[in-house]
Amino acid sequence: FIGGGAAVYKVGPKEARIEVVSCSLAHISYFRTGLRGVLLGIGSVFTQKLYVNEVPSRSTPDSIVFRGSWV
Repeated sequence: FIGGGAAVYKVGPKEARIEVVSCSLAHISYFRTGLRGVLLGIGSVFTQKLYVNEVPSRSTPDSIVFRGSWV
């Protein structure tokens, strides 16, 4: 990828928002599902149970927003 970026924001004590912006593949549902799986795989190293869901984004069509929570 050229350009774009990702950020993680703390929303609560056990909750975070993950944003990926300027991603040319964001409009492809297969890519969004795969990225969700990658986030689950990475996060499962640090916690016993992790939930990651895609949040409808009000941003541009080339961005993806996920919300993660863990136990």
